[in-house]
Amino acid sequence: MTTSRDGRAPLGDRRVRRTQKALQRALIELVEERDLSRLGVADVAGRAGVSRSTFYDHYRDVHELAEAACTVMIDELIGAVPGPGAVSVDPARDAPQKLLAFFTTLAEHAGLYRALLGPSG
Repeated sequence: MTTSRDGRAPLGDRRVRRTQKALQRALIELVEERDLSRLGVADVAGRAGVSRSTFYDHYRDVHELAEAACTVMIDELIGAVPGPGAVSVDPARDAPQKLLAFFTTLAEHAGLYRALLGPSG
């Protein structure tokens, strides 16, 4: 069984997942307001409603959190696109809906993607 960074709670633990999701959501909100380089652990932890030590139980720094949040979002994007050989009752209707979901998710998190890609991204 894999545990969190400090070895206290299993990664599959509902509390761990809830805390990580809160931290990721807080980061996404903050990146819409400020540049990622100007965000600190205290900013993210405060917005998420957790302590700094709780933040450090899960991530080394804001950049590691940003990478984790981006990974989750990319996984969601990939899940929104129909894969090869996907079975659909009505492909003509389902494909546009899947693509719309893909681009909607992309647009919702554009701030974080821009922050991670940089000004020339």
